[in-house]
Amino acid sequence: MTETIQPVDDSHTTPSYIGQIDIALTTTKNGEITHVSITNSRPKNMGRLLIGKTPQQALMVIPKLFSLCSQAQQAAAISAISALENKPLSTTQKTEMAERCALEWLKEHSWQLWQMERELFGENFAIKESLALSRFLLKQLQDESSSAASRYSAPVNEFLNTLFGCKPSTFTGFSWQELLKWSEGQAPYAKLFQALQLNGVCRLGAFKSWHISDEDGPLSRQRKHPLLISAMKLWGASVATRTLARLIEIVEVSLNPEISLSTQQGVAFASRGTLTHQITTDSNGLISHYTIDAPTDRYFSLGGLVKKSLIGQQIPNMASKWIRQLIWAIDPCIEFTVTVNQIVTDTQKES
Repeated sequence: MTETIQPVDDSHTTPSYIGQIDIALTTTKNGEITHVSITNSRPKNMGRLLIGKTPQQALMVIPKLFSLCSQAQQAAAISAISALENKPLSTTQKTEMAERCALEWLKEHSWQLWQMERELFGENFAIKESLALSRFLLKQLQDESSSAASRYSAPVNEFLNTLFGCKPSTFTGFSWQELLKWSEGQAPYAKLFQALQLNGVCRLGAFKSWHISDEDGPLSRQRKHPLLISAMKLWGASVATRTLARLIEIVEVSLNPEISLSTQQGVAFASRGTLTHQITTDSNGLISHYTIDAPTDRYFSLGGLVKKSLIGQQIPNMASKWIRQLIWAIDPCIEFTVTVNQIVTDTQKES
């Protein structure tokens, strides 16, 4: 059996020139994944485009190079350049960077959740609510004037009230039993979380050797939350646990935008993980070396998180939609395809 699931075209998908990720799986007859091949055609070594420029020129170019995680990319660049020039960022600069990164987290997290919902429940599921939130967040990010959390927090909470089916702060205050009861409801996020609790699905992606150092996205950042501690004990670092981490982080960053800002030089927290910029200049003050370390490239490397999360897993009911759910939960910054090839043995051929 060969099944290829193509990405769905929509207004949020990134331009074709930034590449995509192709994941090829080989399984046994029963759906156990025995081999994982990942082809990442995302452009490599983007920093080379900044060589020969001044740091300030680089800051002007970077927003044009990155259509996703652009706020985190700018934050990492600004931080790296301020350290290079020994000019500490002001409190106002840090506040503005945090607020814009927080908006980006909300935009990316909410969009990935809708991607998951659309795969499971159809094109029109929660489309009005999800697109309204995405458009609002995009509008805030496109506004070049200084952001103020007070300006967008109330509207964001209204959108989230609908998607969660309760106040966001109520959600993060749930006990485990209250969380399970909530997931029986009809709100979009509740229905998604309920679907991921199915037998065979809830532990998909969890592997014994998982360690916190394997990643640095929502699962890592929110690991001390009581609900996530319970989920990790029950399901491990699975698709269900990762989705819960994202739901928790949406609430946390909407209430506390400052958690999106790193205090390390040249480091920014993108929605999907830690992003690092390293810069070296020559005697003329021009950039001679510029390295960008992005979470997508780490997670989708040959021995990275995605391969570890897939190898040895059993595809629930041989339905590849669950693999897509897991990939979305890990969160690539570009589109991807999944191809499943089932091993056919000589014995099977004879029968």
